[in-house]
Order: sequence, then C-alpha cells, then structure tokens
Amino acid sequence: MKFTSFLAPQIEDYILFRKASMRWNDSYSANMRSFDAYCVKQYPNTTVLTDKMVSGWCERNPTEKRNSCRARIYCVIGFVDYLNNHHGANLTEVVPPKREPRNYVPHAYTQEKMDTFFAECDRIKISSGPISERKRKHLTIPVVFRLLYSTGMRPVEVRMLKRADVRLDNGVVGIEVSKGYDQRYVVLHDTTLALMVQYDRLISSVCPNRTHFFPGEGDSCMPARFLTDVFRRIWLNVSDAYSRPYDFRHNYAIQNINSWLNAGLSYHQKLVYLSKSMGHRDVDGTRYYYSLVPVMAEVLEQQAGASFNELIPEVHNEESI
Repeated sequence: MKFTSFLAPQIEDYILFRKASMRWNDSYSANMRSFDAYCVKQYPNTTVLTDKMVSGWCERNPTEKRNSCRARIYCVIGFVDYLNNHHGANLTEVVPPKREPRNYVPHAYTQEKMDTFFAECDRIKISSGPISERKRKHLTIPVVFRLLYSTGMRPVEVRMLKRADVRLDNGVVGIEVSKGYDQRYVVLHDTTLALMVQYDRLISSVCPNRTHFFPGEGDSCMPARFLTDVFRRIWLNVSDAYSRPYDFRHNYAIQNINSWLNAGLSYHQKLVYLSKSMGHRDVDGTRYYYSLVPVMAEVLEQQAGASFNELIPEVHNEESI
C-alpha cells in the first residue's frame, strides 16, 4: 500500500530515515498509514501540515485507552520533528505537541517474589503447538526473563539479539537494535553467562541454523506479544499486583543504585557507568527511575544528604530511557 496524501514523499523519507537508524517497527508503519489516510480524508486539498491537523490526530478518542493513544501518536510526533529538522518551515508550520507523561509506577519487586517468579518460569508447561515449538519455548522462557532481570536490557533489545551479538567466550553482549543510534555493550554476570552457554547448546539442537539468539517461528525473532503474554501468565501465579517485563529494567537500575550506599566511588561516577550500560544518552534517563518510585528517592536522599538535588533532579518525562 502506497501513501497517498500530500505528505507521501516525506513519509517515505521518514521511514527510510528511521529504518536506517534501526528505529522502525510494524506498529509505526500501521500508524503512519492511518495518519496518511486521515490527511487524505480530512484535508484533501491541503499542501501544508498545520498545528490543527496534527492536534486533531493526536486528540484521544472517548473510547481510546491512554496507552493506545500514546502508541498511535508517538510516531507522528517523531515525524513532525523530522520534518522540522530536515525539510524546513516551508513544508510545516507545526510545533510538535508534548508527549503525554506516563502515570504508571513500575512494580517494586521483592526477593521472595522474584524467587517465586523464576521457579514458575522453570516449571511452566507449554501444551500447544508442534513438539519442536513447545521445546523451543520451554527452553527459552527461563533464560530470557533471567537475562532481562540481570542486565536491565530493554525487552526489544533481548528479543532482537542475534547469535553473532552474544560472545559466549567472554560474556559480552553487543546491542545494535535499541531506542537510540549507538551500539553499546553489556557484560553478563558469570551465572547468567553459564545459563546462556547451556541454553545455546540446547536450543541449537532444536533450531540449528537460527539467526536470533532467542528464536521465534522460522527465522524470526521472538514476538513481543509472546514475551508479554507469557510474563503475565507466570506473574498471575506470583502476585495480584500489575507488572510487566519492562519493570525488570526499572528494578535493575534501582537495585544497582541501592547497592552503592557504602561504595567507595562517588554516586555520580557510578551513575554514569550505569547510564552507559543501560543505553541512556545521559544520566537523566537513569535518574528517571527514582523519580517514578517515591520511596526509592527517600532512601537515596537519606544517604546522599545535601547532594541529593544535584544527583536526582526533577525529571518530567521518560523519553530518554
């Protein structure tokens, strides 16, 4: 399907730009096509993108959930940024609307809940599908969630890992598919590395020519929906509180910061190291995790004293995380 609005050439350029920086996915494609159709239907004779057009698209429908609206408009806001930066004011008169802040507070895990969660991972039963598919999922589930928990990687980064990205000889993982442009490296804990080595050996007997470290069907990566659905299925056996796979990333940041309370190096030095490891452009993205959970900020404030405001300033959004 081709884009048919007056913005079609720019939309196609935008898609190429995002794909070149490895920041494009199927949901973006669907939403941009919807935006293109909206422009054709509502503004058939328009040749300049305006605030009114974008505001109309970004307005939340009465029956639309907050997260669904955010997902729908996010790529269009990025498109407006792209137009302003690459095509000049002669094409667009739009000031990008502010992204609506998220109100979700990540779940604070206890060690007891984590022990229960991973025990449930180890004994989960996959009852549908061919034998090879069930075995693939059974092998993958305990490992993929432990990797998320122990590294703070984003779920999409774990799902998109290629076999070539994971150095099992030294435990270094290269992350190319992420939110930003820059490749970064994560060093695995010894126990996680041992688990990954064992998994690679076992999964290779099921998927001998796989491209991705955690394979999906055929030569694809693990689907996002599978990761989310399995997590929810397991979590229901652990707690009634809401949680999601991305909360492991928040937990990783908070647990690391809490472990520095009696460390010799300064907080700021360690915060910089953690920020780089997690793929943040700057330390503000890492500081954001503490701003989400007030009780965590209180712990750090007690330890840091007067330096707290310098270490954890007020952060208003999570776009850098």
